[in-house]
Amino acid sequence: MRCYVCNKEIVENPTKEGECKAHGEHIIHNGIRGKLISRTILCEECGGKYSKEDSNFCKIFDPFIAALSNRLIPADHGKEGDKILKGSLFDHPTNNPDEPSRKVTINKDVVAPIEPYYEIDGDQITLYAEKHRINQYEKVVAKELKIEGKDIANYTVKKVTDIHAKGYLAYYFSKDNATFNQDFQNGMVKIATEYALECGVPREQLKNVLVINSNGTASIEIVNVKIIPFVPTNLFDCVFEDYRYALEEGYPSHTLKIFSTKYDDGSNILYCYIDLFSTFQYYVVLNDNYTGEEVCQTYSQRLFPKIKEKPDVPPCDPSDLDIIIREYGIDMRQCTSNSYEGRLRYVQDCIRKYPLQTYHLQQALNRASDKVHRIVLSYLLLKNAPRGDRAVKLLAQSMGCGELPVSVKSIIDTITQDMDLIAVLQLSGAFGMSVDERYYRKFGFEVIDGDVMNYSQPDESLKVFDKCKAAVQEYTKAKFSHLSCLCYNSTALKKE
Repeated sequence: MRCYVCNKEIVENPTKEGECKAHGEHIIHNGIRGKLISRTILCEECGGKYSKEDSNFCKIFDPFIAALSNRLIPADHGKEGDKILKGSLFDHPTNNPDEPSRKVTINKDVVAPIEPYYEIDGDQITLYAEKHRINQYEKVVAKELKIEGKDIANYTVKKVTDIHAKGYLAYYFSKDNATFNQDFQNGMVKIATEYALECGVPREQLKNVLVINSNGTASIEIVNVKIIPFVPTNLFDCVFEDYRYALEEGYPSHTLKIFSTKYDDGSNILYCYIDLFSTFQYYVVLNDNYTGEEVCQTYSQRLFPKIKEKPDVPPCDPSDLDIIIREYGIDMRQCTSNSYEGRLRYVQDCIRKYPLQTYHLQQALNRASDKVHRIVLSYLLLKNAPRGDRAVKLLAQSMGCGELPVSVKSIIDTITQDMDLIAVLQLSGAFGMSVDERYYRKFGFEVIDGDVMNYSQPDESLKVFDKCKAAVQEYTKAKFSHLSCLCYNSTALKKE
């Protein structure tokens, strides 16, 4: 076990030269509630050197973390603190960021103007400013009025420190962040690199992301790293992703997948698929000339606790403790105690921190696949049934085709427009392969001449991205909108 940065031997208590102290490294950042921890890839000192980059990456997601904080599983360490966010207040709902707006800060749902202002209505003057500035601002306004020949004493003064009700709030994500792209790439590449190492990929096989120096030390480099946005390209993914907030058990979740793909020309590429908050989806190319052993591993976790109860773990037989460990999906590799009492304390601490955060991806995909399968078939059945056929309508509704979003209907129509019923059934049958954890996000599936064929999901995503940038942008906006609705108007998703 060597630190992938300093290349020293990782031990719990270093006493010799060439040793370094073990460090619990969050592969998905603690700040965004990542729970996958490794003590075998990065030492404490080297981990500290990445703290600023990690912080900058986590700040990108602050609007979501702040909005979901009461529902999320807690962070493993660190205080929540007050997140002061920035945004704009618009006079009416809009998707146009160029509409006139007022810049604001948001702290614990209190929205305050960055630049104070005032309004006069008859004999009342209303001051709008942050709480700590409003008294001083009153003096500033008094001076301004005096210059105009007016006396503030002749007005009734009203002080407002929360202007949330005066408009429609939009949080900043990338706006006003000059280093957004670099911060985002740094975080994604670091996640991909560390997950590959945790899965046993040697650092020498990560040549696209790791530069190994002559003295054995290494550093992550993002200059030439290829990061490919995921784009849904098959029927299952198109319907699932557009309706994921309703179809995915455990939405939103974090998912990582490391896999290698061999091509007909003999090349072999190592990818890491990253899916954060069920929304931010990218492939990181770790090595475009991979020569290592075939690899395909997946990690997923939920972000909302499955249950609110945090039960005490009573003294029990080791066999019963093992059952609890499996039920809660606790990674005992992080437990440093070999005694039964130490294991018991560790299990209890884990349950108190994040009860049942483990996400069973295969189970969730199987359930989603079944729902999508029924939605597609019932929608097509309803669409092609004679008008006014009540029996067909009731059957379709019972199969899951109720009030579907217009976008989902459009997707099904577009993909199946030239297919007969048999081809549609074959394509629906491919759902089983699309959602198999071995192939999920690695291969897509389509029907060609009556046969179900696979294709490289990263390659096809890149093709779509290059040819249909406008469509990809619309997809990205939709995903962002779904997560935003969950954060700030959770009932909106159910009504869509």
